Amino acid sequence: MRPEAAPSQDSSARRDQIIALFSLFKVGIITILLGFVVALNLFSPQEVLLKSHLQYAVLILVSVAFGSLIVTALVLKYRLLPARPFFMGVLFMDLLVTTILVHLTGGANSPYTILFLVPVIASAIIYSTVWSASFTFIALFLYFAVSIAGSAGWLPAVRGQYILPTDIATEDLVRRLSLNAAAFATVSALSIYLSRRLALTETVVETAKKEIIDLKFRHRDILNSLADGVLSLDGAGTILMANRAAERILGPMVRGEVHVRELGDEFREIFDLGLRDRRVVVSRDGQDLQLECSLTALKRSGKRLGHVLLIRDRTEQEKLEEEMARQNHLASLGRLSAGIAHEIRNPLASISGSMEMIRRELGEDISGDVAELFEIVTSESARLNGLIGDLLTYTRQRPINALEVDFGLFLYETLTLLRGDKRAQQKTLEFTLPDEEILALLEPDSMRQVVFNLVINALEMPTTRRVLVTLKAEPARCVLTVDDDGAGITEDAAEKLFEPFFTTKEQGTGLGLAIVSRLVEKHWGTVACDRSPLGGARFTVALPRELG
Repeated sequence: MRPEAAPSQDSSARRDQIIALFSLFKVGIITILLGFVVALNLFSPQEVLLKSHLQYAVLILVSVAFGSLIVTALVLKYRLLPARPFFMGVLFMDLLVTTILVHLTGGANSPYTILFLVPVIASAIIYSTVWSASFTFIALFLYFAVSIAGSAGWLPAVRGQYILPTDIATEDLVRRLSLNAAAFATVSALSIYLSRRLALTETVVETAKKEIIDLKFRHRDILNSLADGVLSLDGAGTILMANRAAERILGPMVRGEVHVRELGDEFREIFDLGLRDRRVVVSRDGQDLQLECSLTALKRSGKRLGHVLLIRDRTEQEKLEEEMARQNHLASLGRLSAGIAHEIRNPLASISGSMEMIRRELGEDISGDVAELFEIVTSESARLNGLIGDLLTYTRQRPINALEVDFGLFLYETLTLLRGDKRAQQKTLEFTLPDEEILALLEPDSMRQVVFNLVINALEMPTTRRVLVTLKAEPARCVLTVDDDGAGITEDAAEKLFEPFFTTKEQGTGLGLAIVSRLVEKHWGTVACDRSPLGGARFTVALPRELG
């Protein structure tokens, strides 16, 4: 069996409201009856108002009732005492006050008899069935006791009583007691029935409210778990609700009740024209986002209630699609390069071998134009062989075999080797390396080619006189910079710098920097080019300390 839920704060607040309403209801009845008594005194030939002990007693008891209302209000407002036990005490006091009032105002003939019903009704609504039956029994007992005792003269009369309890005949007493007892029982039964119906209704309302709240939170959680942004709009286009993805994509401004047109001209066009599917580009934190938007109208019985705008961020997806297309292109290029290399290298080897044999046959007789032609064939064969090697390196799909090495020591050995290159001997090659050990995960052969290509690229620039290589260690990455004091890179060239076969050199193949970019990407790093403090170009390679 499902356990009964504890009363909620809303139920407690409604219970307090019922207590306050019953207190007001009780005072209203007393006030009406007091006005009736005042009217009797004004038009009665008996002693005038406030001239008898009876009237003083009645006014005192009414004042007590008013006072209990004030105390009840203070208890409910400031939580001075527990409301339910306190109000039960007030009901018992009301029964006592009502009993005294009934005796002072004529016993069974008293107009205040109706006040016995107030605790009965209140106990049925606020407390349990047992308490309601108990209050009904107590009220009947007190009413019967005061009526019979007053009629028999067992209770003393008060000077100034307009109607004496002894003035009622036995038959009338029995009839009144019977009628009032039936009325008490009927009111008690109806009160219990209505209170149970009220409690059942409250339970149903509480259950429905809880289900609505659960549904609301579930609806919110579902929307917030979506990767796509969802905006709920009213008929005029005001944003009523935005999920977490929409806030991430469009910013915190969608939280307020702003119009969808305020998000930008693209969204104004989508809403005004009712476009169902549209791709837009918006800038967010300096980054261009590729968004796919879909506007759907909400209708019920043919009446438009509003719109739902679905926003899908395709930025990363398009990057992945571009990367997949690039990988497919590289794979195709790799297969083509392998075929070309096979077809070219074999005859190229034959040509080079034949030229060497001819050179040996001619011996020392080679001179002049013939010697120059031999040199051209040899150098061009070597250059063509290097181009094929670079092309195969760029298109190779082999994953790297990373090792944990001291990056500073590795760089020192590589740059020392580079200083022996004839291109470095004519210019100044400097490097600044940290003294402490910098461990990084990298493939030595691949990274050595990256360093070679960057340094040789700087040394081969005609206006370069000085090249500076720097290594810095950061908590999560290593940063390698290659600076030169040459002419630098133009903005147009910088955009295509790492594309294959793009070069600004007369004798360049356009694969050196493309290979650098390719190998750095395999190390989960980044490479960029900008202006160097030396005046030329700066190439920055950032490698993570641990591979992703």
